[in-house]
Amino acid sequence: YESPHDRASIEAEIIRLNTAGNAELAARAGLVAQFPTFTWISDITTVNTSSGTSKLRLQTRNRQGRNRLVVCNLPDRSYSAKVSDRELHFSDAARYEAYVKAVASQLQRYPDVSVAIALEPDSIGNPPAHECLLGLAVALLQLPNVSLYLDSAHAGRLGWPGNVAPTGAILGEILNSAKTHGANVTVRGLMTNVSDYDGFGNKEQQGRDEVKYINDLLYPC
Repeated sequence: YESPHDRASIEAEIIRLNTAGNAELAARAGLVAQFPTFTWISDITTVNTSSGTSKLRLQTRNRQGRNRLVVCNLPDRSYSAKVSDRELHFSDAARYEAYVKAVASQLQRYPDVSVAIALEPDSIGNPPAHECLLGLAVALLQLPNVSLYLDSAHAGRLGWPGNVAPTGAILGEILNSAKTHGANVTVRGLMTNVSDYDGFGNKEQQGRDEVKYINDLLYPC
């Protein structure tokens, strides 16, 4: 899915670059415009206002290929570091549930549209606090047209030898928590290299390369 908003921004930059005489960089920017992007649904307002609903509708009009959404509003997602702090806190679990249900309700309106959801990037860093809510979100987004992907951070954070097996165990616990809401609850896979990033297939050292991290993580999961 190529976001019209992103494409418009890039095209405006291409005009600026060409005007400045930087045709080579303008041509490269044109290539960026061809890459699919994710639409972020990261607050309650985005889902529940007319403008936010339009954003979701625009995303789901694309019936060629798979649409991409990031669902990201976990309460106190980065509470330990007080960074990327969002609108909800641990006392707002009911509001988070309502937020996820609202997203699911919007997606149910377009059953013929395939949607991939990156669920809560950068959430695995505080698993004890978030395990139940992540499991609930997984369960609520079990729609026939939705493929869910859980956060697994990136190699530099969790790809070191001592971290791989515990990471796999934590991901298993999140899925088990989701299954308490229904035996058939599942996810399509994992997302990596989203919250910060490393090289992809260009280094052999553990903790430095995403391909190696992904392959190492498959067995523990």
